[in-house]
Amino acid sequence: MSKPKKPSKPQTSGHAARKPRPSDDALGFRRFEALAHAEIRLPADAHVVGEPVTVLEIHYPDLPRAGLLATCRRADRSHEVGFADLVFAPGSAGASVSARYREWLGLSPGDTAVQTARPHKVASDDIAIGKPVELIVLACKSNAIRCRLLGTSREVTLRTAVRDEVPGSIITVTPAKHWTHARHPYISGDVDGTRFDVHALGLAPLALHEEGDWNPDDEYWGEDGEPLDDWARSIIARGTHRCSSSSRSSPASTPTTSTPTRSSRRPSCVRPATSGAPTRYS
Repeated sequence: MSKPKKPSKPQTSGHAARKPRPSDDALGFRRFEALAHAEIRLPADAHVVGEPVTVLEIHYPDLPRAGLLATCRRADRSHEVGFADLVFAPGSAGASVSARYREWLGLSPGDTAVQTARPHKVASDDIAIGKPVELIVLACKSNAIRCRLLGTSREVTLRTAVRDEVPGSIITVTPAKHWTHARHPYISGDVDGTRFDVHALGLAPLALHEEGDWNPDDEYWGEDGEPLDDWARSIIARGTHRCSSSSRSSPASTPTTSTPTRSSRRPSCVRPATSGAPTRYS
């Protein structure tokens, strides 16, 4: 009888079997995952289609078609959305990482103005009764001040007698009571102090938009023979130069691009000045 044959070993090419290499996209997603973990402090406030959410986690699920995902909380429920769909506050670390990520995906930077977004609200654990807290004044009424918690984008209304507080100032308040009405948070207490600190406000710089060359000979400077002001003669003497327009913002809103207006007497892209290139102001 013939001996039974031993099972043959699988054919190899002489090299040990290797695991498939991750694609360039997968490596890119992992780099952005590490970047988000390093630069964005969680939990963080953001918006999704104009609705305020709290970002709890940012991760890559090893699915290139899914990309970078974010676990967000809204009210008492958690949702998972694409990181590219999040809109962070302008000038924040989240906005910087999001802009770089969207650029890597080939998308536009996104709408960082969030003009129609609902604001974040101060939560019950953000303020402790009897413990001083610093608030940024957004708007003042006779018996109430709309504020934002310093270092966040969360808003609250302070019920107090308004004295010398103005929008843009930072006030120190010791809360005596905290309640919610119509899903909006309120606190009561006295203003212990006021200070001004532009850097602490976390404002995003106004953007400049190039408008091309501007020639003063193309502008209307008045009727023939009508005398010109000194500032107008100095501008005309400079000749053609570059012109730009700036954005416009108010203390309670985010910057929006302005539409330049035209004056019948003064060119729309200049203002009386003795130095510096003229810039359009609306």
